Amino acid sequence: MIALFVIDAGDTLGTYTGPDTVEVLKHLSPLNPRAVGEESRRVLHRNHPLTAEHVADLCAALLIDPSQWPDPWPANGFVPFPDTNAVLADLARIAPIEVLTNLAVTTGPSRMTALREACGQHIGRIHTSYQRGLCKPDYRLWKSIALERGIHPGDIVHIGDGWTQDVRGAVAAGCRAIHVSTHGRPAPHRRTWPADEDRIGVAGDLRGVLDIVHRW
Repeated sequence: MIALFVIDAGDTLGTYTGPDTVEVLKHLSPLNPRAVGEESRRVLHRNHPLTAEHVADLCAALLIDPSQWPDPWPANGFVPFPDTNAVLADLARIAPIEVLTNLAVTTGPSRMTALREACGQHIGRIHTSYQRGLCKPDYRLWKSIALERGIHPGDIVHIGDGWTQDVRGAVAAGCRAIHVSTHGRPAPHRRTWPADEDRIGVAGDLRGVLDIVHRW
């Protein structure tokens, strides 16, 4: 039984437009890009609303003068892949669809507004890391979605392009998962897969997801 599809957004359903948070901040900080990314995710991916204290915390960690903090933040958007809405329509005939994505509170609202405008006819709730205070691959995200829906995690199918964030996280929660290589990132060799590999599918694109779902 499939009671719910949970789908990643960026590089799974389409691409984001506009400057990424880390891209903006790495030009303001003397730290290396990896450190900028880690600190940004620590603060911006887990907190909503973004307060002056959060900004001060991040600026201190990144050695940025708070007066340089972008205000307003550069606009961002979302553009779906050509097949996205057709595939979502087919999936929606089987079970409801929700979105679960790791996003910064700086760029997330405009990106999710654009996603809703482009694909909202097929999507129910949108869960972002900054709203839920947790980032994939934390298994508690899928557990909490299942609890809110009143369904068993095993009846959830998660679809995403990140092996660790999407597949390992969802499988650890007891869900099934489909890895999609929409961004040219293939799944790792099968010998590295979790023990519950019968709950994992691999698709080259969104159309391939439908074949796996119908087999299940």
